[in-house]
Amino acid sequence: MLLVFHKPYGVLSQFTPEPGSRWRTLAEFGFAKNIYSLGRLDADSEGLLLLSDEPALNSRLLDPKRSHSREYWVQVERIPTAAALGRLTRGGLDIEGHASLPCALDFSMPLQTFLPALHRFVSAGTSPIAGSHSNSPKAKTARSAG
Repeated sequence: MLLVFHKPYGVLSQFTPEPGSRWRTLAEFGFAKNIYSLGRLDADSEGLLLLSDEPALNSRLLDPKRSHSREYWVQVERIPTAAALGRLTRGGLDIEGHASLPCALDFSMPLQTFLPALHRFVSAGTSPIAGSHSNSPKAKTARSAG
């Protein structure tokens, strides 16, 4: 089973609460047993989150040994500097002490492109797409080889 869920702001992409955390978890939404998140969104973000009860799909998408490109469509609050964009394309991101692989950036993906990409993923399970989406010109696409 593959579920598409719009994760609201303030919810962790996990079912088990972290001790002392102020964030809610996916356990509050009544999903069936043995459902696991096929990706992560920060608690302070919202957007598409895929969940599944298929361990093989989870492994295919998340196991570092099966590295594949991932595509994220995000909306940013300010215009990124050239230096910040350079860091993304040269060395990736530092996320809580872990470095991502370098990213390719595409600033032109309109909503009309996002929706068919989502349909392809749901149909074929080939590339996760996550993040908030908007028809705003501030929306950006980032691809990571990680």
